[in-house]
Amino acid sequence: MEYDEDLASNPFLKFFQENFTILYEEAVKNQWILCIPLANTVCHDQLDEFYIRQHIIMQVGEESRTLTNELVEISEDRLRVGSISVRILFQETIYTKLGRIKAFCINKEDPKISNIKSPTILQKKSIRDSIRTVKTALTHYLKADQNFAMPEKLNDCLVEVKNYISSLDRRISSCVVCNLYTQLMDLITIQASKADANLNKIRKNNYNTTLEDLNLPEQFQPSLAIALPELEKLPDQKLVADKLDCLRKSVTLLTKTDVPADLDADNLLALFSYLILKSQVTNWTAQLEFIKLFHTSSLLGEDGYLISTLEAVLDHLKQGSFDNMHSFPKVVPEMPLLRAASLGNTEALTELLYSSKFECHPLCSCRSCGLPRVVDALGSDSKGWTALHYATYYGHSDATQVLLRTHFRDQVQIADPQGRTALHWAAYRGFQTCLLLLCHQPGCDLNCRDCQGNTALHLAVLNGHEPCVKALLYYSEQAHFRLDYDAVNCNGDTAMHLAARWGYTNIVQLLLQWEVDCRIFNKHKQTAADVAQNVKISQLISKFSDTEEKRNLRERLGSSRFWTGLTRQLSLKRRPIQSS
Repeated sequence: MEYDEDLASNPFLKFFQENFTILYEEAVKNQWILCIPLANTVCHDQLDEFYIRQHIIMQVGEESRTLTNELVEISEDRLRVGSISVRILFQETIYTKLGRIKAFCINKEDPKISNIKSPTILQKKSIRDSIRTVKTALTHYLKADQNFAMPEKLNDCLVEVKNYISSLDRRISSCVVCNLYTQLMDLITIQASKADANLNKIRKNNYNTTLEDLNLPEQFQPSLAIALPELEKLPDQKLVADKLDCLRKSVTLLTKTDVPADLDADNLLALFSYLILKSQVTNWTAQLEFIKLFHTSSLLGEDGYLISTLEAVLDHLKQGSFDNMHSFPKVVPEMPLLRAASLGNTEALTELLYSSKFECHPLCSCRSCGLPRVVDALGSDSKGWTALHYATYYGHSDATQVLLRTHFRDQVQIADPQGRTALHWAAYRGFQTCLLLLCHQPGCDLNCRDCQGNTALHLAVLNGHEPCVKALLYYSEQAHFRLDYDAVNCNGDTAMHLAARWGYTNIVQLLLQWEVDCRIFNKHKQTAADVAQNVKISQLISKFSDTEEKRNLRERLGSSRFWTGLTRQLSLKRRPIQSS
């Protein structure tokens, strides 16, 4: 026998028996086949329930399938699952107290699953040399362009690294990429920062999209709930193969639904769009570029399909497919004034608010005039929204102006159940004109917080609305209003935290001009530089913080009290000791 191994001590089998007892008993009872990877190819980071189920074969009619429902072709010495082919080293029957079970010891020759943790001595030397070569290229670039100001140099650097890595043996190249993952991903994220910032703005502005908006049945909700955590693991993976495995698992989990129809291409695109919208990953474009840049094998087959799917989803989002989704109300309010405000119908608003046919007053509801009650100006619907909420949410500046000419100007601080005023919604949706109209009202509080502790500045920054951020900053300066730039929400995040996390470089630079405090820690003990989406933003903030600290020190040094105290301390230290 060419290969021999004691399967009883195999780490895969031991992990299976110790952590998934019920599943193991079921496998023995049903006489399923275990596919046990060779001991020195088992990566403990991969061991989870999904990975275990991928390695169990059951008979379904005349077909053999894994417990993840993948078709398996079994020949004398080979197993083929999709585009992956593995070698059967030997077959063995494992006897336990529960009974016996058939097992294949397999060697995963596919480069995606090759063992990169136990290379030979020659491979170790090659890996060290390759890492040194790539590090030299990265260091040379960083010295040449310390401020990341020249995109063409960054692109040339990445192309050089990509060409070098692609010339290496796949196993060695995987080790190089794994060891230098942080540096490589940092540079790719900077290169894709503008595209990711635009994508993040689209995602945040459409975060409340529902399955109904995407014309998908609610039966998909359970599948999406388990697929989302799997997809969000993708940025934590250092190897392209592992990132693709996250995509593969997500697609598999999406099929676990009670919807009778098959998961066709249109449904898959919509479902993945939904997952990307709801995820907290801030650099999807960079993740895709990393996969495409360092994918060492042909793009044909399942890997090519997964990459194309992710690319299609991101393009679908970037093309503004959701731009008009929330532009008009899906359900028009019944109350006449709310209906007119939500549709921006200024004529109807004027008629309702100023009509001369009312004998007593424009909003008559008394019996003396003999007319039915038309509207209650301060009334709200089941959402707790007034006419002013509707007008500003849908960006109807003319309608907002009509309302603010009446006693609505004294009601701008009315909040909905989320604690959001009309100003909050104008900032959240990015309607600068509506926001400025509200700011000019005497009773408008720019520092008002919603139930999550967000101010209007928080919401404008979160959704990437640079014009609204400028409007709030400039208005507060011109009106001599103390806007709290450093306000923290319930997560302890300032507006700078949000701008840095979602990669809004222009907003970060704008806030730095207003000298916000970048040293504030959120509830996770992180500053804005700590949560920055890319190194360039982190560097901008850190430089500003250093400058701010130096300025504070200069102010302290310029203080006469400071000098007096310092002089006294020095004189005490230098005073000679009296002999007894």
